[in-house]
Amino acid sequence: MNRIRESGQNTYDEMVVDLYFLGKAIAKKQGLLLISSGIFLIGIIATIAYSLIKGTVILN
Repeated sequence: MNRIRESGQNTYDEMVVDLYFLGKAIAKKQGLLLISSGIFLIGIIATIAYSLIKGTVILN
């Protein structure tokens, strides 16, 4: 830890590397979130369509 504090450039370089890999992790999580929200919306639409076709009431 002291090695990093001694040099301002090393601190900056470490921050750049950390931000890069944090960005990559966030991009992966956003992709997974997009897929899961798409699947959720398809399920909601399928449920509503099925209920309308069968004539059941969704909301009272």
